Amino acid sequence: MKEIWNRTFTGIIYVSILISSLFIDQYIFYTLVSIACYILIYEFQKLQESLQLRLFTLFPIFLYFGVVSPPHEVFVWILVISALLTNLLLGIELITKKELSFPNFMVFVISAFYIVGSLNVLAALPSILGAYEPKIVLGFLLIVWTSDSFAYFVGKGLGKTPLFKSVSPKKTIEGFVGGLIASLVIGWFLYDFLAVFSQIEWMLIALVTCVTGTLGDLVQSKYKRAAGVKDSGTWMPGHGGLFDRMDSIIFAAPFVFFTIKIIKYVS
Repeated sequence: MKEIWNRTFTGIIYVSILISSLFIDQYIFYTLVSIACYILIYEFQKLQESLQLRLFTLFPIFLYFGVVSPPHEVFVWILVISALLTNLLLGIELITKKELSFPNFMVFVISAFYIVGSLNVLAALPSILGAYEPKIVLGFLLIVWTSDSFAYFVGKGLGKTPLFKSVSPKKTIEGFVGGLIASLVIGWFLYDFLAVFSQIEWMLIALVTCVTGTLGDLVQSKYKRAAGVKDSGTWMPGHGGLFDRMDSIIFAAPFVFFTIKIIKYVS
């Protein structure tokens, strides 16, 4: 009972701070994402037992040219494509069941785009249509949290078939399907509350978010399994580290960015 209370209380604080920063001021949101990035770099490299301080200088450079300066379109696309390719590499490593063990140089490259690049894409997401629009990120986050929550509860209540037993025995196909259905449902209703995109477009974004977010969760689980730890950190009582809470977000963000660009191009 105590663990559930800690998890709920910490989760409420986490969600409240993140959503509040989105709507109070865009630079507060950028600052919060920057703080999250530094924590995630530390937690990820701790799992890899390779701390490279030069990574901490990359985020403000990426943020300035990709989000703040005003954004340079070419630079933003370099970040998006680099993050996409890196995340696809990690997904392939997961599916082929290879050990996620890289030399220091590759740890640096992966950290640069899997974490730093993806978080910069997240910071750029509210302005993807031009003007700063926090409802885009709010919708994305609501889909991620809905997918994670329903996957957990459906999996716990009905789950029998492991989704990826070698990495995360508790995650089930039934849980994934439950999370996917819930994501599509909330995608349908997001138009009524947030507009921005049509119902079909929100549902497409929900589909991409759920699938890639689940893959991101599994990739992070494989890192933790290789390191022999349950959680990436102890920052958040009942949840573990910040990496444990943002694994789906950072993995899915570049795919969602790319999807929205395609939607707007086609429409």
